[in-house]
Amino acid sequence: MSYNIGNLTNTSSVQIFTPEGNLIYSIMTMTLVIAGIILNSLFVALYNSRSKIIKQNHFNLSLAQLSFAYIVQYIGFIPYVLLNVRSFSKLKTAASIHFLCGIKDGLSLFFAAANCCIYLLCSMTYTRYMLINKPLSASRFTKERCKRLYVIFWMVSIVSMIPNYLTLYAYGELPFCLRTYPLGESFMRFYGAITVLIGFVIPFLVLVLIYFMVVCKLYSTRNERCSNAGPGLQNQNKVLKKSYRTKVVKILGVVLGIFIICWLPMMCGWVLGYTGFYDRSFESEEAKARMYRFVLLPALCSGILSVLFNVFSNSSIRASIRRRKSYRFSRTVSRMKSRNKSSVKVTGAGDTSFELTTVSVRSRRFCIEQS
Repeated sequence: MSYNIGNLTNTSSVQIFTPEGNLIYSIMTMTLVIAGIILNSLFVALYNSRSKIIKQNHFNLSLAQLSFAYIVQYIGFIPYVLLNVRSFSKLKTAASIHFLCGIKDGLSLFFAAANCCIYLLCSMTYTRYMLINKPLSASRFTKERCKRLYVIFWMVSIVSMIPNYLTLYAYGELPFCLRTYPLGESFMRFYGAITVLIGFVIPFLVLVLIYFMVVCKLYSTRNERCSNAGPGLQNQNKVLKKSYRTKVVKILGVVLGIFIICWLPMMCGWVLGYTGFYDRSFESEEAKARMYRFVLLPALCSGILSVLFNVFSNSSIRASIRRRKSYRFSRTVSRMKSRNKSSVKVTGAGDTSFELTTVSVRSRRFCIEQS
């Protein structure tokens, strides 16, 4: 092992935060977790509903998979807040201690889902770029190919977190798990560099490259000509293309901004934790654990900001929501009319009879106001 546990006499005195600080941090993070799970679950439920408007657009399948990955990410963060590391050392088998430490302080499930979210963002950005520059290639983005791509993303994300999952262990009464180096420090530094490269640097470069390519394509539209169209139709086509590409540039800019703001602090903390910035002392481990708690807060906001932005920027999702609201409102109005409707049958002289039907004034006013 990398630590001399015998030199630490009073491990119960080591604390990351005060009890009040732990309570405030738990309330803040669990609020973000619950909000993220609810919002992304609503979007997944909306996609799985019978709305044909959403399912006709294959791009919404990627959004649904992204929301599912965010749900897994939030679920993977819950053990980090609720589990107590001091109770792990009472377990009998070392495998169970490694398992709980990998889930709790290693955040292996959280980081695996986060990597999958990042890969999905890159895939969706590339899809937007191809639809702009090569619209005829849209037929290649079928549901079957997208599902195979999602399986590959999940496999790569899970495999990349195996070393992080197996190299944590709980000692004594320490409030955090310590990193072990069974294959040496050089291997763990190499592993940290590889995970940062495939989990942040390459996706970031892909997003930036596609963004600037779309911007260059936007400003090059003035040189486009349509040989079979008149001057008026040419100008109209140029205006439509430019407005559409301007919208896509704004969308990609917001996606890139959310990606940088939410994940750059976490990746910086990951690099500092794996590259030897902190030495192998208990004071440094305590400082590293405190640092991780702060940089995880922006990462928790990514799922909330992403689903809200996708809902407000996607016209098919907004149309489906408006359609469901209007359908529910029409059912409510019809029920109120049926409840407030009454009829009286009046029999006149001979065989003549007629029926008087009345509707309450209150329900009529309600219908007029809502329509």
